[in-house]
Amino acid sequence: MTRICFQWMPGLSALALLFLAGCGETAKSPPPLPIEQVPQVLESAFKNAPAEAGAAASEAISAVREDASGALDELQELSIRPDLSDEQRMAASRAMAAYLQKLRETAEKGDKKAEDALQQYRATK
Repeated sequence: MTRICFQWMPGLSALALLFLAGCGETAKSPPPLPIEQVPQVLESAFKNAPAEAGAAASEAISAVREDASGALDELQELSIRPDLSDEQRMAASRAMAAYLQKLRETAEKGDKKAEDALQQYRATK
């Protein structure tokens, strides 16, 4: 009986090490884009997009360029569209993260509109 246990011990140890080596690895979100790169990255990602997705991207790009209060909503709507490619979804998500970061920084400086936009975003999240 003990002979059988000792025969299996190296194999079980190796299996346990392989299992543990894979633990703890998590997928990390890509860093947000610098806010000034958002329009170019979105234009590049959506240049061959279907008409509806391209129109949604154009609206988001315009809102970001104008620093419109609805830019966050436009980016959020864009990022959850089911018809996006992986590249388009990644670009939209990174753009949204960049805009959120900008809003946070602006709100910390006392901008009431940025604070309101962040509160609205948190309420709908």
